[in-house]
Amino acid sequence: MRHRNSMFETGNYRGTGDPGLSKVQILTIVLSVISVIAAILIIANFGMITAQIAMNIANLLSSGALVLVTIVALAVLIGRFRWRARRSFWGW
Repeated sequence: MRHRNSMFETGNYRGTGDPGLSKVQILTIVLSVISVIAAILIIANFGMITAQIAMNIANLLSSGALVLVTIVALAVLIGRFRWRARRSFWGW
């Protein structure tokens, strides 16, 4: 039995509704237009966008947030390793 009102229905199935575009085709067209507009804006403002990215990365590196994330990641990895070692000892 076919699902009714499914957004991801096959494009060749036409229900009893309007014989126009399916929902999938409309979604594809809308997302394609948004992607083209975003690509044009990125190309037009490439210098400003790369400068903004560079400033954000410099702020992130100088804020110490990267050090905090590294310390937390190491603590989680060490904790997981110790937990596994403790569990594998009793597993034999």
